[in-house]
Amino acid sequence: NDLLIETTKYFLQKYLVETFGDKFNLDTLWAQTYFNGRHEAHVHNNSDYSFSWYVHADKDCSKLMLYNPGWPYCETHQIPIQPETGLFLLFPSCLPHEVLFNMNQKRYIIAGNLT
Repeated sequence: NDLLIETTKYFLQKYLVETFGDKFNLDTLWAQTYFNGRHEAHVHNNSDYSFSWYVHADKDCSKLMLYNPGWPYCETHQIPIQPETGLFLLFPSCLPHEVLFNMNQKRYIIAGNLT
């Protein structure tokens, strides 16, 4: 819903300014659901930080995997993040990340990019 995204964007930008001053600008924002699917490993170019805000996450929903910047050529670190409702996760946009396959669990997020 466009109104929900625009309202969320407004309040999130306001929160960022109140919390961090003018250090961050909210570039993009989207909502994502995962039912019997996954999101393959990727990075977010043209931004400094990315975030996932877990609006609803069932106990056994799929994890977010963060990898070291050299992945897949240099695999030294893998950090699995188990989503929880309300969790706000901020990470450098250059970190490769993916959502593992989700099997019939509710997993709703609002995600975006900051510069």
